Amino acid sequence: MPRRISSNVESLDILSFKSIIVENFLMSGINTEIIHKGESFHVQTQDKGIEAHYVESLIYKSGRLLSTRRAFYTAYLGLPDLTEKIKKIIDDQHNEILKNITDGKFDHL
Repeated sequence: MPRRISSNVESLDILSFKSIIVENFLMSGINTEIIHKGESFHVQTQDKGIEAHYVESLIYKSGRLLSTRRAFYTAYLGLPDLTEKIKKIIDDQHNEILKNITDGKFDHL
């Protein structure tokens, strides 16, 4: 039976992705280590703060920075549910990158 990891991020079926996932949750972000096809990936997604008003993800492969993704939340500033919106942006962006890795979109780099 496939082993599943569930948390704030989407549940991932490790056997179908052939990846190993280890997650650490930060107050303002998520760190995930993945071994995919024998390569080590590290994804770090965090809120850069109200002054910067964006969420940033750094994607590493074997210690080398491959890509950076940013999602700005300027349109949500001043809303009463800003914290929830930021958490959702962090989760959604991080999950999308994890799926990209397990789908092989970074295999060529």
